Amino acid sequence: MEGIETLAAAGAEMYTVFGFEVVEAETAFYVFVIGAALAVPLGCALVIVVRRVYEWLRCHYWLLARSTFAIPAASISSRLVPLINQLPRHGMPLDDSTEFLLFGSDGHYIVGENGRKWREQVMEWCALGVTVKYILLDADTDVKQELAAMAAGSSRFEAFVVDRESDATDGELLARLETRHPNLMWSGEHRAAWIEGTHYRGSDVAYDIDFVPPGEMRGNESERERFDNYKNKLERVLQGCKPIAGLSAHAA
Repeated sequence: MEGIETLAAAGAEMYTVFGFEVVEAETAFYVFVIGAALAVPLGCALVIVVRRVYEWLRCHYWLLARSTFAIPAASISSRLVPLINQLPRHGMPLDDSTEFLLFGSDGHYIVGENGRKWREQVMEWCALGVTVKYILLDADTDVKQELAAMAAGSSRFEAFVVDRESDATDGELLARLETRHPNLMWSGEHRAAWIEGTHYRGSDVAYDIDFVPPGEMRGNESERERFDNYKNKLERVLQGCKPIAGLSAHAA
């Protein structure tokens, strides 16, 4: 305090900062420290907001969607739905020439928080003529009931669950697909893919997702090969499946 009193006596301007009397130089220092402390969290928050807005625009309006792009984390209803609905704008129709091959583990998200939205959207695609085949590694009773109801509502929808006792079931392949879930869409030469790097059982959220739009499929041979590889794997899985209760048998 003696130093401050000396400066005050010499004519230095005094200010009050958070209840403490300080001289002009100290005020500038405290303002700098407080500003720096606020800048870090505010900057981080701004980055998060900008990133989320960008991802929303990318999924809903395909911003810069000529090439494969990564989605760190998303639910299938919040991100895949708008991407699929944009397919016609990029040359891939949603009609009776189009097929979807969807894959999951326990299908929890079908009855989860946004399950109704997802189910209704799938049925809308079927109403447009799209053929949807849904494969699950396992399914609880409530999931089976919802899928059976969907199949009863459209001849374009079929659902299957892996039969662990089938001779056609490839356990090693199933282990590799336990948390890595490819979802494939195609119509003639047009193709698109939503590939989940990690999707745990009981979760609505998938992580490390690649979305490959039709434009990238047309111009990138390695992406076409990846698509064909996953399609072959899912068709092998389908050979060891049984239709969910109420559905007719299917031969892959």
